[in-house]
Amino acid sequence: MNQNNTEGVRKPVLYAIWAVLLVAIVAVMGVKMFNRPPPASEPSESAEAEPAKPAYSRPKPIHAVNKSEPGDPTAPATPVAGPRPKAAQAPASLMPKVEPTPETRQLVSALANLDLSAPMTPETAALWRENLARLVQNGAAALPAIQEYLALNKDVNFESIPGGAGLLGSTSLRMSLLDALGNIPGPEALAASALMLQNTVDPREIALLARNLDRQAPEQYRDAAVAAARAAMLEAGSGRLAGKDIGPLFEVLSAYGGPNAVQDFQTAASGQWKYYATIALAGLPDGAGVPALVQMLAEPASSSRGARVAAMQALAQLIPEYADARDIILEQAKQAAIPDASWINIAGALAGDQFHIGSASAENNPNLRTWHLAYGNQNYFAKSVPLTPDQVQQRLGLIDQFLGACGNNAFATAALQDAKRKMLANQAASVQ
Repeated sequence: MNQNNTEGVRKPVLYAIWAVLLVAIVAVMGVKMFNRPPPASEPSESAEAEPAKPAYSRPKPIHAVNKSEPGDPTAPATPVAGPRPKAAQAPASLMPKVEPTPETRQLVSALANLDLSAPMTPETAALWRENLARLVQNGAAALPAIQEYLALNKDVNFESIPGGAGLLGSTSLRMSLLDALGNIPGPEALAASALMLQNTVDPREIALLARNLDRQAPEQYRDAAVAAARAAMLEAGSGRLAGKDIGPLFEVLSAYGGPNAVQDFQTAASGQWKYYATIALAGLPDGAGVPALVQMLAEPASSSRGARVAAMQALAQLIPEYADARDIILEQAKQAAIPDASWINIAGALAGDQFHIGSASAENNPNLRTWHLAYGNQNYFAKSVPLTPDQVQQRLGLIDQFLGACGNNAFATAALQDAKRKMLANQAASVQ
């Protein structure tokens, strides 16, 4: 065979070999790509929301302290409160580092397994309160059992049955256990309360913990309480505390926020808590909130109509003490800038009504007036304060001033005259 024929045969063979090698390489690469694990993706919101499983063994269930058969302190008692906000779920740091004693775990179990489906009796309530007292008497030894339950992020709502909260002395089991922390002496209980304050956004819990900590260690935890209140208000403003009444947060900021509380309340007044914010501003010591309230009325463009109405009502109760409050409300009356419906509250404030955040019972106070506003879930009430004869005369003079300023406004005149009659009647009754 000549050289040309040899070359002609060799080239196709070489091409075939290269083709086989290329196919093999592609096949190997394909297998590697197929077996490669998928790239890690961002964790989903639902994955983040899933709470970590507790790193302790589930306690054996017990039903009651005075029974020998076991029950389950981790089982939700009936009825239970709604799900707690995501931000309020207890982190692993709240888990007790020490195993609870059998006695304290049994006491907490008895408290948690209270049967709220049956009518509450004084005897049942007395036994429950006795168990709570026994838990507190254990002192620092009770802390692991209390923390164990709190870390479960469950609650038992005592307000779900008539008279339940009154008989048991608390609105819920969590509030009872948090209050128990405040009644246990020693640095361990103080540290447990401080840790709970850092890890809850529930307004009632924050207010209770702040009061107890300030009672046990005056002024040491005020900054922490204010920080917790502000964080919870941000949560509420973002809609993550749906259904929660944030009134207690205003109590915390009023008590411990100092001068900076004015800015907190001004911010709240621009949102959905106008009445809470203006009532809180009016309640600040030494008239610290008066300039902010006056500003809401003096600069109409910077305030919504709702904020202006709330500010008028709050300022009216300060008229006898602060000239700035009197002058701005008188000016609003002369300009006919006060809505007719607001005159009832303004006249009532001139006669001695004081506005307070929260809910109150009219059982022992027939003159109590209460409000609930769905917007912002705001609850407040007006309560008359006792007046001395000199204060009555001062307020009668103020009412006459406003009668002269409101002109021919029949609604304002009727409200002011009615407040005047009631104040004179109360004065006569107190003399008798």
